[in-house]
Amino acid sequence: MICRVDEVRTTRYGKNSFRFEAVQVWNSLPEDIRTVDKYKDFVRLIRTWTDSKCKCAMCE
Repeated sequence: MICRVDEVRTTRYGKNSFRFEAVQVWNSLPEDIRTVDKYKDFVRLIRTWTDSKCKCAMCE
């Protein structure tokens, strides 16, 4: 499932918001992680996922 990114008008409350960043990170996850059925499996996969292309504020 790909999340829709809302249009933002400001940087401070738009592009730097958790809501905007979370959608960006979610959409950058591989499909096998996004479609996993069990929370336990999701946590295991997300802990092993490494993506050097992540541009969120926490990774930079």
